[in-house]
Amino acid sequence: MSNNNPDSDIQRLMQTLIDSPAPNQEVHQRVYDSTLVAWRALPERQAISTKSQRTWPLSVAAIVALIAVVTQFMPEERAYPVGEIVSSRGEAYLDNELIDFDDPLFTGQSVRTASDSNLSLAMSSGVRVSLDSETQIEAIDSETLKLLAGRVYIDADQGSVRIAANNAVLTDIGTIYDVVVDGRVTRVNMREGKLEIAVGGAIHLVKAERGMGERVVVTNARVVKQSGLPTTSPYWDWHTSEAKSLHNLSVHDYLKHMARTKGYELAYNTELVAQQARLETLVGASQTTADVAFNDVMETTRFRIEQLDGYRWQVNFR
Repeated sequence: MSNNNPDSDIQRLMQTLIDSPAPNQEVHQRVYDSTLVAWRALPERQAISTKSQRTWPLSVAAIVALIAVVTQFMPEERAYPVGEIVSSRGEAYLDNELIDFDDPLFTGQSVRTASDSNLSLAMSSGVRVSLDSETQIEAIDSETLKLLAGRVYIDADQGSVRIAANNAVLTDIGTIYDVVVDGRVTRVNMREGKLEIAVGGAIHLVKAERGMGERVVVTNARVVKQSGLPTTSPYWDWHTSEAKSLHNLSVHDYLKHMARTKGYELAYNTELVAQQARLETLVGASQTTADVAFNDVMETTRFRIEQLDGYRWQVNFR
């Protein structure tokens, strides 16, 4: 930078720092004028010599002044919706206001459940997120939620979402899992699919297969695997799946929903059975999957379920 021409210095700073979409002429002029005033007010200005070691105070001060002024006139980033509340029980809060059904969730907002409550959130990507009691999350963007406290259940049958928990970032790969933040400790329990855990500069892969899900504890940038957790374990009962209307729901979609809810893999005895299950529909009027017992629904169809290996449902004709 020149010690003799403040105008050229400031012009050069503006050209270097403002490389995002250019502000309009009025803002550009206000930034220039304010920065020039700040530069001329510097006490070091009168004593600047041509020695290179004296150029740094001026440069740093001018940059700081320019950044401060530019920031003042930068357009404010707008919040945008990333999902909506689809069900809740008990008291839950959206930015400390009581939640209403169908409330949208915007970036920057937080959701918190009380000691006797839980809720379900539908992300715009299609991912379903369930919050246990005494849980708090923050929406970072359309693909990222930050878990501040408590436990969430992630069903990423459609779409994907990242969960930031303490110093770890979790990315699903067609996954069902839950994650618990307990102080500085993060616990992850797998129920289906695979999950990447990025922590401490490394990526760890955890998964669930053949009815057994891996369990890990993340602490001090380390991932420690523990004994497995069956996908059909009563542990998962804390999570209540969103109820689906039975009316005109295909038998296949019903079985898929119930299998995911209960932690089973779904298979058909033959392709013909699979095709017919997709064609046949239920008639439940206003009833939902939460209103009618599974066996009672299946009795109204021409299909039966055989349980295999403790974690698979095989569907056949009666």
